[in-house]
Amino acid sequence: MVTVQEVARLPAARGSEGSYILGVKVAVHCQREKPILKVEPRRFALQTEGGLPPIRARFSGSQEPAMPSRYLRKGDAVSGWLTFDVPNGAGALLLISELTQPPAKLPLPAPTGH
Repeated sequence: MVTVQEVARLPAARGSEGSYILGVKVAVHCQREKPILKVEPRRFALQTEGGLPPIRARFSGSQEPAMPSRYLRKGDAVSGWLTFDVPNGAGALLLISELTQPPAKLPLPAPTGH
């Protein structure tokens, strides 16, 4: 199960031109027996309004603690920050978690300023 704990716009981090860096702190709790669950940043993305392709989490996080790559067994949990390069004016955002099939889509609240 994936839970969004915090969403923050990260003004100190640099995005590409015409974008900003968004930090999303998530917690992952493993509830399945087998197989063990592999949690890693590349299994998360953002979906924006307007049909743009999903935005993949960046591997170089600018918010600590970053989401680690880790295997989880039933009852294990991990949390950390994911960072995304979001186009200005992207509108409402959904966090896509590819830890389940079909992927889970979680609406994100408006970010706080960090």
